[in-house]
Amino acid sequence: MKRSITLCCLIFMVNSACFSQGNIWDVGAEYQYNSGKGYQEHKLGARYDGFQANNSWNLGITYDFGCRGSRSGEQESGYGFSAGYRYSFQNNANGNFFGGVRLNFEFDKRKDAKGKTLVNEALFVPQLETGYQFIFNTHGFATPAIGYGYGIDLNKNTKEEKKETGSRFISGISMGYRF
Repeated sequence: MKRSITLCCLIFMVNSACFSQGNIWDVGAEYQYNSGKGYQEHKLGARYDGFQANNSWNLGITYDFGCRGSRSGEQESGYGFSAGYRYSFQNNANGNFFGGVRLNFEFDKRKDAKGKTLVNEALFVPQLETGYQFIFNTHGFATPAIGYGYGIDLNKNTKEEKKETGSRFISGISMGYRF
């Protein structure tokens, strides 16, 4: 887990240096709601976007509040990180409609009803997304987005079918400050 956070911070710093030469970048908070067949998940995190013309690259770190109820009496929660690309279909000072892809990596701990850790899980979720970025007073932004993702279990020793794997609808909003 420490390697994941270190790698994400390193990519963030390199990306910041590359995009800081006269281009727009923003940082903010993000909320996501994931839902699938018998599955719900809430995530909260921090996000960075770097823009060049109509293109943007983004990095994020999230905390998963868990998919309580996906198993009887068991709870999952954990950390994750993401990286993605968005293409803006217009270059407007008040907002931009976009489409993009995002790769999410989730590292969850599954606990029983008493709070004892049963297993650590890793999940990869590629995602297609679209949305609109509203820009306020040239520095504030709010970005509602919707997407479709597919959860892929990265644990090779797990034989059980999990509700976290498979297709999912992903909605979210991020807000923050543009530089």
